[in-house]
Amino acid sequence: MGSGANNTEQLGLNGEGTNDLFVTIDTNVKAVDMTFYSLLIEKSDGSLWVTGDNAYGQLGLGHTDNINTLTETTLP
Repeated sequence: MGSGANNTEQLGLNGEGTNDLFVTIDTNVKAVDMTFYSLLIEKSDGSLWVTGDNAYGQLGLGHTDNINTLTETTLP
């Protein structure tokens, strides 16, 4: 679940703007880490999914483009 301003697409809603309600993002979630600018989700299968601000490559995707939908990444 996620909730918040979504100003850097950290809710992964593909540009749907601010959301002041909780949104179910995925049902197979093991852990969630949400910062002011990004969202990281570890799924039950061990995969890691990210969305939001990526200006410094902090989402681990190999580029610095911001992400507006949940995208799978890998742990280093």
